Amino acid sequence: MNTQYSFTHKLALTLSLMSFFVGLSAIATPQKFSVIEFNTWGVPLFSTQKWRYEEAMRQIEEFSPDFVFLEEVFSHKGKKELQSELYPEVVSGPRALPKLVGSGLRILSKFPVIRSEKMAFGVCVKDDCLSRKGAALAVVVLPDGSNLNLIATHLNARGDDDTRIEQLMELKVFIEENAELEAPILLGGDFNFNPESKSYSYMMEILKLQDTWPATHTSKDPGITYDCKNNKIAHDYSIKTHFPLTEERIDYMLSHGLTALSSKIVLDQKPELSDHYGIEAEFEVTEK
Repeated sequence: MNTQYSFTHKLALTLSLMSFFVGLSAIATPQKFSVIEFNTWGVPLFSTQKWRYEEAMRQIEEFSPDFVFLEEVFSHKGKKELQSELYPEVVSGPRALPKLVGSGLRILSKFPVIRSEKMAFGVCVKDDCLSRKGAALAVVVLPDGSNLNLIATHLNARGDDDTRIEQLMELKVFIEENAELEAPILLGGDFNFNPESKSYSYMMEILKLQDTWPATHTSKDPGITYDCKNNKIAHDYSIKTHFPLTEERIDYMLSHGLTALSSKIVLDQKPELSDHYGIEAEFEVTEK
């Protein structure tokens, strides 16, 4: 009997079995990740107390989500402070020209971005037309080697449902033409309409994505993100800009190919960091 051959054969078989079980373990362990979505209230002329940006980023770093969606990162100060060494990958939305300011959109990622795209809405109303609101997309590679589509957006605050519905139609086309449709999708941002609106019904019909908040909460918890009753910045800004004094959920995380495990309101301290509150959520990639 060839002892050397027997030992080599057994070693190769052992290594092969180890590789098999490691691979099996990776398949059996669902890929999980966390996200924070936050409108930073970086409105030119109105937003003051720029300490808010640094403090918001400090708190986000403490949560240490894998990804961050930010809106209204308009100013130089905001762009400087709302970044971190924790997030080496940064994808921004459309730049300013020919408008006064850019989209204000920013996606921060701990994981590699292999492709990014952006778009500006072709329709807008009133002072929303001063910025290039739209969407930003980042295709990232998760630790298990699979891809994930991250899409940040910010719809019009002014105007009626018809304006936002047109923007939703543009957003749908943008996703269909640029996302890797075989990979999961996570869409987040400030949509400027509540779940009782015609815009919401239309969004759920055409995008066919799951709304994270009702998937992780009962109807007794509405998940208010814009609160003119308890948020002084929201209250004062709404009065100055002649918006209704409301308490509603207008910020969303929507997904496809993912299971929402949890979600909660964050960045809701006093003194306020923004006129919006943030949302933190955890997801699991749905097994194919």
